[in-house]
Amino acid sequence: MADPAWLRADPGLVGEALGKLQRAVRDWDSLCQDLAALLGPTPADGSPGPAGAIREALVLVRDALAETADVLHPFPADSAAGQRTRSACLAADADLAGRLAEAADLLPCHGLRAWLRDPSANADLETRALVARNDPDGLRELLGSVPGAAVADLIARYPGLGDSLCRSTASLPPAPPEVLGPAAGSPPPPNDPGRTSVHRVVAVRAYLDGLDPDVVLRWGVLWPRYVGAWDGAPLEVRYAANRQLLRHALSVLSDADRRHERVGATGPFERLLVDAARRVRSWRPGPGRAAGGSSADWTERRTVREDDRTRVRLIQALLHGQDDAGRAGRRQILLFDPTGRGRLAELRGRYDDRTRHVVILVPGTGTAMRGFHMPAQFAADLVAADPEGGAVALAWMGCALPSAAGAQAPLARFARAGAEPLRDVVEALAVPSGADITVIGHSYGGVLVGAAERVGLRADKVIHLASPGSGPGVRSVADYPDTDPLGRHRRVRRWSLTAPGDPIIWARRLDPAGWFQRLRRVRSRTSRAWAALDLGADPTTLAGIVLLPAGRWERDVPGYPEGTPVTGIPGHTGVTHPATTAFRNLVEVIREDRSGPLEPVD
Repeated sequence: MADPAWLRADPGLVGEALGKLQRAVRDWDSLCQDLAALLGPTPADGSPGPAGAIREALVLVRDALAETADVLHPFPADSAAGQRTRSACLAADADLAGRLAEAADLLPCHGLRAWLRDPSANADLETRALVARNDPDGLRELLGSVPGAAVADLIARYPGLGDSLCRSTASLPPAPPEVLGPAAGSPPPPNDPGRTSVHRVVAVRAYLDGLDPDVVLRWGVLWPRYVGAWDGAPLEVRYAANRQLLRHALSVLSDADRRHERVGATGPFERLLVDAARRVRSWRPGPGRAAGGSSADWTERRTVREDDRTRVRLIQALLHGQDDAGRAGRRQILLFDPTGRGRLAELRGRYDDRTRHVVILVPGTGTAMRGFHMPAQFAADLVAADPEGGAVALAWMGCALPSAAGAQAPLARFARAGAEPLRDVVEALAVPSGADITVIGHSYGGVLVGAAERVGLRADKVIHLASPGSGPGVRSVADYPDTDPLGRHRRVRRWSLTAPGDPIIWARRLDPAGWFQRLRRVRSRTSRAWAALDLGADPTTLAGIVLLPAGRWERDVPGYPEGTPVTGIPGHTGVTHPATTAFRNLVEVIREDRSGPLEPVD
């Protein structure tokens, strides 16, 4: 066997090679995980199987790399001493080559087996993609001319490639600048003050309609984080991109849970010793003092882990749950962003040319990813209530909502920030001709819907459901514009429904901004402060808004016998329950043209 070329090199250059080898050792664990994942889980009978064999072989390869690096580390500059380490280097090199061949025989990808044996040989597309998996931009360049269906199939077979594409956020699809920009609402470009984010939605749709559908499909796979939130992109492409993001998020959360498992594996006695040691170290003055480390660390870690597991259950439901009215039975995720409290939107129902009623639901205070099941269930109930199957409902949580009723719910900034994104997503739905649009804002969501109306929300019907206000700055329906930013005339009918005794009524009566408007002698600085609390006028007091009754529980529900009035604190969410008169009234407004109350208000 001939000596490897690196052994005949100038010993002075070995240091540079050593650095590269040490970096390779650090990256090897990540590669081991991806390659082992190719074979799937360990067989149910508990035998090692192919997956166990490849994991063992990969560990041996990693150890061989580390051994080679250890041998090279003391490599001397004089040739005499170099000869003494030569045999050890040869042995490590031969062992490494043998282990690579052994691992290659276990890999299911034939091209990757051949490449591991001879990296200089020409490799097929699949192999080159696997090799480039840590370089998202290189991976996109490699797959940029491959048919979209083939790219999607490759990502489905090798999830590690999809994870790499999902982690990358800097790159953008090769589209003109006028259709790029933030995927959600954004201020108009400085050189065109009349252009708003809704104009970009129209431009995106027109541009993508002119492309080959295969190109758009490929973009959705290669840039899932961008295309999944790109208002104006085809809905089916967004669904696929967001499913890719869901799978990636599930992988990330599963890895995090395993890390928490390892950290929390110690028993209570060991934990007590660790806490005591940290506390003693914290008594030491100076920069060496440990930060924190009491039992609060364990509590915080446990809380984070519980939250992660809640998200895992939600993501699993979104990925594997069924929507009988949706295409292919899959749930249709229009938006998914797990950062922070999360952004999420799901369309329920079959959306096509036969659709006659499009409903957008905006939830209220306290809604985050872990509570998204409530608006999603509300949407599913509304779709199921249409016996003709002509209704679809979008549960939309596409912006930050107040997290606490006392501290954040009185603030108008959440509604103002979410107004344009809500307006844009309605435009992005490309509602078929002949279908009407109903927007329902529940609780603080009603304030957000009112803010969206101020910026030209496209809607035929608006329902304020247990809403504390009609939108920042709104004192009458005349404050809503007659046209939208695209110049279309707005003819909106409005309703309001609140259960008697709902605590939201007290929030309406406070209305600090409304009281301030009656005091003309207060300084402008105070005016701006009150404006931050301006949720708008009580929608039940505005002329032009029709009142709907909450009614009663129309069938037995645990805790609420049939005939019980929908009132009080339970009535705040009870108005969304299918067993109530309130829900039936909402369905009637959605399905029919009503200009007055459906029954006398109690």
